[in-house]
Order: sequence, then structure tokens, then C-alpha cells
Amino acid sequence: MMRLRLKRVFSVILAGLLLSLPIVGLSAGAAGETVLSVGKSYTLKYDSEIDGAYPAKAYEPESSLTDGVFAARAAASDPAYLRLYRGTAVIVTIDLEAVCAVSSVEVSSLQSGGGIVCPRYVHVAVSEDGESFGTVGTLEDPNSVTNNQARSIKHKVELDQTYRARYVRVTFSSDVHTYIDEISVYGSTDASGAAAAKADAPVEDRGFGPQIDGIGNVVLMYTVGNYTEDQLLPYLLYQDTDGNFADTMFDAMLFLPSGTSNYDYTVAEGWEKYLADMLGATSKNNLTALNSVVGKHSEELGGKKYPVFLSVPFLAPGNKDINGVTPNNLENRFQIIQAFIDRMVDAFNASGFDNLELKGLYWHEELVQYTLSNYEEELIKQFNEYAHGKGLKTIWIPYFGAPGAERAVELGFDCATLQSGYAFGRDASVVAEIGESTPKAVEDSAAEAKKYGLGMEFELDVGRTDFLDRYYKYVHTGYKTGCMDGHMMMLYQSVAGIYGCAKSPKASGQRQVYDMTYLYIKGKFTSYPPEIAPKQYIVAAAGGRSSGKLEVADPDTIRGTLKTAETNIPEGLPFVVEGDGFYVLNAGSVTPGSYEVSFSVTDGYNVSAMETVKILLYDPEDAGIALNLSGEVTAYTRLDPSANTVTIPAGAATARWLENGWYHVTAEVNGKKVSGFAEATALGLSDTPSGSGDPGSDELSGTEETSDSDGFPGWAIGVIAGGVVLLAAAAGLIVALTKKGKHNSTKKAD
Repeated sequence: MMRLRLKRVFSVILAGLLLSLPIVGLSAGAAGETVLSVGKSYTLKYDSEIDGAYPAKAYEPESSLTDGVFAARAAASDPAYLRLYRGTAVIVTIDLEAVCAVSSVEVSSLQSGGGIVCPRYVHVAVSEDGESFGTVGTLEDPNSVTNNQARSIKHKVELDQTYRARYVRVTFSSDVHTYIDEISVYGSTDASGAAAAKADAPVEDRGFGPQIDGIGNVVLMYTVGNYTEDQLLPYLLYQDTDGNFADTMFDAMLFLPSGTSNYDYTVAEGWEKYLADMLGATSKNNLTALNSVVGKHSEELGGKKYPVFLSVPFLAPGNKDINGVTPNNLENRFQIIQAFIDRMVDAFNASGFDNLELKGLYWHEELVQYTLSNYEEELIKQFNEYAHGKGLKTIWIPYFGAPGAERAVELGFDCATLQSGYAFGRDASVVAEIGESTPKAVEDSAAEAKKYGLGMEFELDVGRTDFLDRYYKYVHTGYKTGCMDGHMMMLYQSVAGIYGCAKSPKASGQRQVYDMTYLYIKGKFTSYPPEIAPKQYIVAAAGGRSSGKLEVADPDTIRGTLKTAETNIPEGLPFVVEGDGFYVLNAGSVTPGSYEVSFSVTDGYNVSAMETVKILLYDPEDAGIALNLSGEVTAYTRLDPSANTVTIPAGAATARWLENGWYHVTAEVNGKKVSGFAEATALGLSDTPSGSGDPGSDELSGTEETSDSDGFPGWAIGVIAGGVVLLAAAAGLIVALTKKGKHNSTKKAD
């Protein structure tokens, strides 16, 4: 009986121990496998950096992916899930702290509705040193993402053998919201029998997307705009500020439906209505108007047919017949798309567009809709193959971080361009969720485009007050990254946006957009760094406030955009300078003397060299050097004869010596102060006033000189001064001898 009781007690204890084990111990790999990753540190980064486009979703370092805690339920509210956002793919590198034998890796995630999408693929690479990685396993799952039923998905990548690894890199897709609760690395701490992974070859950027048959820029023309000949002309030919058409403009146009067009592509009538609007035969606009205006300006356009791209609307799966075909599978959806392509090409050819060339087709969907079916990529590939079979090129414009954007080349597009979305505003609710887009979004988008062989899309929204600054960011980035040099750019505009810019007044921001776009198209755009003029001097009275403007130049700077980049100001000197050179000096309690300040400025893209400005603060009671100018003197705005000039008129003037033979000259003309910098020879003064080695020194203060030649010559003054010094020395010697004699007499008396 006692033995039975002890056995029961032991069973209860054993059961309790088993129940107390962490969940990871129960999730279990093959026999002999151990979870190596629990409690280990890792780094996480996005393939497409999101902190510029979606700053509120930027990743903050944490440790939940290897804490051994799985979600208790398949719900977004479960705190075990790490919530990740877009970024194309997420790369997690786990440090196992010692070389182990790794046999499999599992990624646990949530699949649900509302944009919460589990990974479509998982790639595993390993490394012993953290530098050289070799891919050892991959898993593709196109099916799970098409089911919106909330459930936990575990993607386990079984390796073909165990591999030696201290570092395990796990890469998985992140289409919208990606919820991961745990990444488990299985294997053994004994790596003696494991294989070394072969290092992957270095992956280089593909470079920006190529031009298409010499077409390097395409402007988007939304058919809801009903473009007239007058509106189309500034797109074809560059119109200068005098109204003359001086050069060609865009290489090609893309006609497409806008989001406000309300074409219903679930019925045949919707496709026909879109096609009719695009052709524009009835209203004499769009393609009909373009054909006419190209014919009228054939000579300026080089006598060639003008290339156009036409849009093929996206057809989602559905159960409503379109011309007797139900788009509920790959074959039927492609059949409907193919029929529309044939219909569109035939209609274009029948319209008598003698001055236009149908160059290609645009896939009108900004992402690969992986959640709609497991064959979305195949549908796109068939579209591209069919268009190519008809001698047409294909283009695409996905957004930054769009699912599938990184596979544009593999999908068969001749060129795709990536949109960053930086041009557009976000309402308060969106900003609260993902943050306001920053200029870095354009840089990140360009980097992603260059990595995967895409071009750039420029975006223009003239409805924003800061539209010029935002548009300039696109143009400058295209220039700086090299996209401008022989690669593809497509330009999004609001309806007739560029036309409005061309017709705007010369000094307006919209006109600057038009001119800037022209320079970019022609490869002539450039960006100069700001320059601060050298040898500048500020002369002001101590004890007061002074202000002015230093010389700062930037030939391509948008007004008001220069900002101070760096300053070096002596402690205690209340000096402030702005990017455009405007300065304020509050010298109320500053000691008279000479000072130096240094600063640099930036236009937001380039930074000037640091330049030093010297300051002379003089005692306001110091009269300076009084001059009686017999004639006017040409002075300069700084200590440089190549600087702008200032005329100091004849008459009374004041000069203060600065350095190297330069003086600051001030005169009053009709109650107005005129000042500039002049060399000693122009003023009849010495290069360095006697006894003065420092601007504003006491020995200089109060000295008076005139430009007249009357008075003692300089050598006579020197002789007299020398005699005075000798007399003073002799007198001193006599006094000293007298004192010594008295002292000796007293001592003897004692």
C-alpha cells in the first residue's frame, strides 16, 4: 500500500513538472532536437527601410521573438505578437552565442483579415562568423495568405542536413501588417558532425530601370481630365517663360483611368466606356486631340510618331460574367484581359492616329494581389508575354513596399517605376497610425528602386502649400542617385497639373516645377552647394545691437530653403546667423576687440564649406581715423577687390584699420550712412598704423590722420620721437645716480 501511495505521489509530481515546461518545449521538432534560440539576442531590419515613409511604425529593438512565449490565441490583440509593418521583407539575425548544429527553423505568425498577412515565404541562411552567410533552406507558401480565417500559421523550414552556425538569418515577406510571436531555431549544441554552409555570392544592386527604346520619361495623363490640344501642347514642347516653344518635353504619355472615374470593370460596359473616353473621338480630346496637335507640330517634334502607353485595368476575381466569361479562375481572368487588349489595339489602329505610336501597355494595379489568389504572379506573367507577343512594351508603377514590387523584373515588365508617396498629405487618423512621410521616404524609395532594377516615379500635388519643396526632393534625388542619367522616370500629376505649372507666372512655385522638370528630362538639372563668400568682416560699435546680411549664394536654391548647418561662435558673443546670411549681433555687454565666427549652410541636400567671418567691435567713443576725402573712393563689400563695390563720396569720412592694409570706411551722405572696405593706398593711409598690431587696439583709438600732405614728414616725426626717448632716459639715469649717492651716505653715517 505504501509503495502504491508513493507511486501516485511521484506521478502527480511528474505531471506537475511536465505542465510547468515552457510552451516551446512542447512545440517540438524531431527527436533529439533542442530549441536553441530561446533567450538569445537578435537584430531586426526591413528590406525596405520604413522610417521615412511610415515613421510611426519604425522598429524599436525588443526581445519578444526569442522569449519562448507563443500567442495564446490567434488574435491581433494577443500581446505575444510583435507587430511589423510593410518593408517588403523582414530580416532577423539571431546570435546563438556559440557554433551549433542547426537542423530547422520555424516562424510562427498570424493570418487574419484586415491586412494582417502571414509570410508568403521564409528563407534561412547561416553563418559561423556573422559576416559570410549561406542560404540553407527556403519555404514558399502562396496559399495561406488567401484565407482570411484567423489562425496561427507555423512555417517550418526543414534543412537538408544539419549546418554549423552561430548566426541564423531568417528572412520572410512582410506585405502589410505582419504579426510574429516566435522564431524557433532547432538543432544541437554539439556541432561536431554538422556541415559548413556554402557562402552566398554577393548580391549587387541591379541598377535603375532602363529606358524603353530611348524613352526615359513618361507623364501620366488621367482620362477623366479630357485633355484638349491646348492643354497637351506644353507636355509635348517646352514652353519658356516668354511663351515660346523652345524644345521638346516628355518622351511619351501614359493614358489611364483615375480613381474618380468610376469605371465598373465587373461589366463589359465599364471597359467600353473607359476605352471610348481614352480614345476621345466624340469629344475631340485625349488621344484624338494628341494626334491632332502632334501633327500640327510635327517639325518641332522631329517628324516622328509620338509614343503612347495605354492602361489595362486590373480585373479582380469575381462571379459576374463579362461577355460570357466568368473571372473566377486564372484561365478566365486572362481570357477577359486578352480580349480587352485585342479590342484596344484594334480600336487604336482603326482611329486613324497617323501621328501616334502605340508603344506599350500599363498594368494598372500598384501591387501584386497575393491575397486574392495563389496565381496572381502567373496572371501578370501571362499579361506581359501576350503584350510582348503583339510587339508592345509593358510598364508598371508599384508603390514603395508594395507586395511583389521587388519582383518586377521576374514578372516580365520592360520597366517599372517605384512611387514613394512623399508628395501627398495624410489625414490625421492616418498620421496617428503610421506617421507623416518625411523626405527620407524619397531616398529610401530610390534606393529600393536601384536595388531591384526599377525606375523612379516623381509625384506632384500642387494642392499642398509645400508642394515645391516636396517636388524638388524627387528631382534632386533622381539627379543625385544617377537615375537622371539614362534611366526611367514616370511623373504622376493631378489632372492637367503640369499644364497649370507651364502657364503660371515666372516667379511662381508652379513655374519652377515646370522648368525644373524640363531640365531633368534633358539631363541638364544640377544641384550646386551653397557658397559663403570669403574675407567678410563685420564692423560694429560695442554696447549696441547691429544686424546685416553676409554674402551667401546658391544659384539653384529655392527661396527661403537655406539653413545654417554648423556654427562656431566664441562663448559669450551673442551672435546669430541664418542660412541666407542674415545676422544679428547683440553686443550690449561685449568688450571691444576683434572676434571670429565660423558657419556653414545647407540647402537641404548640399552643405557649404565652413567660412570664417571676422568681427571688429570698437569703442563707440573712439572717433577712429578722421579723413577728408578730396574725391570719391571705390570701396568693396568685403576684403576682396573682386567683390561688389560701394562708392564713398568726397568729404568727411571715418576709417578704422582692420588688417593687411584694409580699412573700414564710413561716411554720411544726406543723413544716410554709407560704408565699405578700402585699401590703404586708396585712402592715402599707411598699410599698418604705427604701434597698431590689433584691430581696435588702444594705440589706434583716437589717432587722427588726414589725406592732405601738409605737416611734418614721417622721418622728422621719427627723429623728434627718438630725441624725446633719449632725453627721458638721461633724466632717469641722473635721478638713479642721485638716489644711490644718498643711500651710500646714510649707510656710512650709520
